[in-house]
Amino acid sequence: MFASSLPVDEHMSTRRMRLTSGHQIPGVHGMGYGHAPFFASWRGAFKFLLRPRHYLLKGYQKYKHKSGYFKIATLREEYILVSDKAKISEVGDIKQLARPLFVQTHVLTLSTKLLAAPADVLSFLDISADEIQSKWTLGNTSPWHLGLISGKLTQNLGTLTPGLVKEINVALDKYIGSPRGDLLPAHGLFVLSMLNSVTDFSPIALHSVMHKVVAQAVSYAFVGHPLCRDEVYLGNVRAFTRAVHISAELIRPFPDSWKSYLIRLTTAWRRRKFAEEVMHGAVLARLRKIYKTKEAKPVDLLQWLAETAPSRERNVTTTVERIMGMNLAAMQGTSSILPGAVVQLALAPDLYTPTLRQEILTHRENGITTHKTVLNATKLDSFIREASRMNPTSMIGLMRLARKDFRFRDGTTIPKGTRMGVPTVAIHQDATFYPKPDFFDGFRFSKLLEEDPNDNSKYGAASTGLEYLTFGHGKHVCPGRFFATDLMKLILAVLIMRYDIKLPPTAKPHKRYFGMHEIPNSNLRVLVKATGNR
Repeated sequence: MFASSLPVDEHMSTRRMRLTSGHQIPGVHGMGYGHAPFFASWRGAFKFLLRPRHYLLKGYQKYKHKSGYFKIATLREEYILVSDKAKISEVGDIKQLARPLFVQTHVLTLSTKLLAAPADVLSFLDISADEIQSKWTLGNTSPWHLGLISGKLTQNLGTLTPGLVKEINVALDKYIGSPRGDLLPAHGLFVLSMLNSVTDFSPIALHSVMHKVVAQAVSYAFVGHPLCRDEVYLGNVRAFTRAVHISAELIRPFPDSWKSYLIRLTTAWRRRKFAEEVMHGAVLARLRKIYKTKEAKPVDLLQWLAETAPSRERNVTTTVERIMGMNLAAMQGTSSILPGAVVQLALAPDLYTPTLRQEILTHRENGITTHKTVLNATKLDSFIREASRMNPTSMIGLMRLARKDFRFRDGTTIPKGTRMGVPTVAIHQDATFYPKPDFFDGFRFSKLLEEDPNDNSKYGAASTGLEYLTFGHGKHVCPGRFFATDLMKLILAVLIMRYDIKLPPTAKPHKRYFGMHEIPNSNLRVLVKATGNR
């Protein structure tokens, strides 16, 4: 998730693979390719485009106990997908992941002795950067700042929580409504919240509202005040996510030597340069500010970048590029999982809301939702993990590009230039790992924790394993997963305390897919009613 701001390797090949038949690598068969030898991968690509989930599930079920591999095609390239658990460990850079003692410890599900391919053979950085053409859409930056996400940001979650809760409440007042009909400051004026006071059930556009709430909370952690409440800045942050993906596809077909010029014609470039204008004063002030010994410093990503950036990068342009890249990564994951969680609340309000509300009340400190509240709320954590299982941020995970020929231990050889991955959406629907996998059970993991209380990290929303790949796994696991899961739990906790949520009688939530992406139902409305609690 937070690996989106990585540079593209200049020597990376983005060509379509030479393979056009599932039989050119023994044991690797194409899904939807048919039996005719001509244009097989293109037939498979068009079929996959329209029914991606179907072919990923079918391929996984068909080959996981046979060869352990299958192949899918997109309109851009082909992917070898690994479905056997032992073989996945050879791809996934498995190693023990340490976490500071003040947070839950991560436990792997497979032995750390299993072999893993080195990065110069199967590269995660190359393929993740190519997906969004980040060298051009985000800027030519090295990934040193990812250490700030896994380090400083994770370490300061407790410090950030009061401010995050405040911004979540302010955003909900602004975009849904305040139980008291409070007057809210905006751009120096006092205006009524959008729905003023939600005293009866009122419809809201779920995806739009969640996207806006996430943007404001993320901006508090990344750039602090006043930008985190600046509607001009927030609007640009939200638009940037879409602009990057569109712009990446527009420049992708052209030679790399052209892209530095072509990117200037895209919305991603304009959004990035506009961010530079809006953020210029705030960023320059941080870069120039020298704090006295006892003077309180801001606690946010912008401050950590200002303090630790190499001298060549201590400038407004590069700092803004990094902030916008991190915005993109944070927005993509949380904005896809969180609406799915709220939909499940709305589908079964009597089943989940009372229990979760009571758990939150039990773990509040002096009537306030704190970092300890969400750490101790195991049912809330379980609910987020189950929502993540049912709504993974990507249908294909652990993606790698073969920089060299790669040979599995069973003798299967993957040629240089091949794209590889695992069918995350199918693994998350495997009944071997999850009984009744099609059924959303919000307390699935908290019940497992009750049965196995000595292993309180195995089932956490931020934990990873080869059966739970929302945040990846192994060496390149998402560095911001603890921030992302804590943020989603905080937003959901505040929502549950403040509102009753249900679906309109005629609403029928459904998922739509196009290629490797789930298409959000932007028209979906849920009904909310204020409880009078904060």
